[in-house]
Amino acid sequence: MKRAMKRAMKRARHHETPPPERSPLTLTALPAAVAARPEDGPAPGAQTQAVSAAEGARPLCVDLDGTLALQDTLHEVFWKALLRAPLGVVDALAAALTDRAEMKTRLAAIAAPEPALIAWRPALLEALRAEKAKGRRLVLATGAHQSVAEAVAAELDLFDEAIGSRDGVNLTGRNKAAALVERFGVKGFDYVGDSAKDLEVWPDAAEAWLAGDAISPGRVVEVAGAPVTRRFTEPRSGDLSDWLKAMRLYQWVKNGLVFIPALAAGALLDPGVFAAAAVAFLCFSLVASAGYLINDLVDLDSDRRHPRKRERPFAAGRIGVMSGAAGAVGLIAAGLIGAALLSGTLFIVLALYLGASFLYSFSLKRVAVFDVFTLAGLYCLRLFAGGVATDIELSVWLLSFSGFLFLSLGCLKRVGEMVGADAEAKTRGRGYQAGDAAPMAALGLSIGVASVIIFTLYINSPQAQAVYEAPGYLWGVAPFFLLWLSRLWLMAWRGKVRDDPILTVLRDPASWLLLLFGLTLLRFAHGPPEGLSWSDFNLGF
Repeated sequence: MKRAMKRAMKRARHHETPPPERSPLTLTALPAAVAARPEDGPAPGAQTQAVSAAEGARPLCVDLDGTLALQDTLHEVFWKALLRAPLGVVDALAAALTDRAEMKTRLAAIAAPEPALIAWRPALLEALRAEKAKGRRLVLATGAHQSVAEAVAAELDLFDEAIGSRDGVNLTGRNKAAALVERFGVKGFDYVGDSAKDLEVWPDAAEAWLAGDAISPGRVVEVAGAPVTRRFTEPRSGDLSDWLKAMRLYQWVKNGLVFIPALAAGALLDPGVFAAAAVAFLCFSLVASAGYLINDLVDLDSDRRHPRKRERPFAAGRIGVMSGAAGAVGLIAAGLIGAALLSGTLFIVLALYLGASFLYSFSLKRVAVFDVFTLAGLYCLRLFAGGVATDIELSVWLLSFSGFLFLSLGCLKRVGEMVGADAEAKTRGRGYQAGDAAPMAALGLSIGVASVIIFTLYINSPQAQAVYEAPGYLWGVAPFFLLWLSRLWLMAWRGKVRDDPILTVLRDPASWLLLLFGLTLLRFAHGPPEGLSWSDFNLGF
């Protein structure tokens, strides 16, 4: 095998036409391919060249990862294998030290991408179909494992042949060039690629098709000497907007809970308190965004089956899984370092939040009811962080009220997923069925009402009398809070809470008005406006 490889590479360097004999690098074609076996007549390379000459068209060889597919299938296989069998991945990495092709073989045995869920480069796919309609021979030539190449070709029903890495041959760079030269001859094929690795293949190709924007056409011409006759740059990927979308910046509003302890104590306008709470907010936001990145990576396949989530940057292939994993690590490091600089206790709370988030993403989100309790716990940890950062002690009343409210909102999120036309797609892998919506709604709504009751009991408590100058104003908050919660639950039952209650609230003008009214009354409770005394409205409560 190695001697044949060296001979092929030497011929490629000297632009020699190989002899018409079957090479070990000519890998197995799909059953639908028309390549002949040695005993059927001329060798495959010679036969293909003859057909091409007769039709006046060279075979078009197409790379997969980053070219036809927007994502890198090896990275996705690695990630899936890491989730399923970490020890198997360690074994595969050990094999990579001496044989990269063997690493791909071992990873493919653990996990494989689902071709039906791969995000394709649409313009290139359409161009290939047009070439196929003209009778041109198409060959999928990829560094992915042979089993992946065959599965992709079977899914698209477009290629006459599929060749990939196997039997100790890692089909990338010069290895791929040697294999194609051995099969079709120097300048006997056109090649579609996207990366610097393909610069080692294009010198032996007659024409170059370029996908993506990782390298420029000028560089292909300068380094490889092959004319770029077609280019496919859409869709663009991995830009700042994709990253901001993946980080879910709108979810940062949840981390505003760190300001609640200072707000409840009337100390939010103190510069030192506000600055400490702001640092805690930023640290939690960075770590929370890292959690969303990891959560999307874990849910990659299920998101691709979802009617809306398939447009998320990872599911759509606009950001690769390894880039996402690296981004998550960077965000976590920044958040933890910032928390440690502010307070050692805040660092511990944030670390607990991070551990609970991982537990939720990898396990508890698939266990009915346990998932909503975990979500409520994550919200409560934000409150703890606010208290720790600002050195404000949290009352039992605040924790009780918040815990019940967060648990209600967690149930509301799940009910919103279980109703509507796409309920099956939303609940897949979540531990729920569409018929669970009614009992979860009853549970969540009753828990929400309990939070309102706790709030009303707090108003007349000694703690409220000690904190607020005019606690009676809080009675105005209670009915409007109940109105807001009831309306939100009705929207969820009607299927109008799509994916996340936070988005629904942010887009709901009524919620903003009720929030503004509640904050105004809370301000009056800390100190009524000049000339207006609570005693003027005291009804004997």
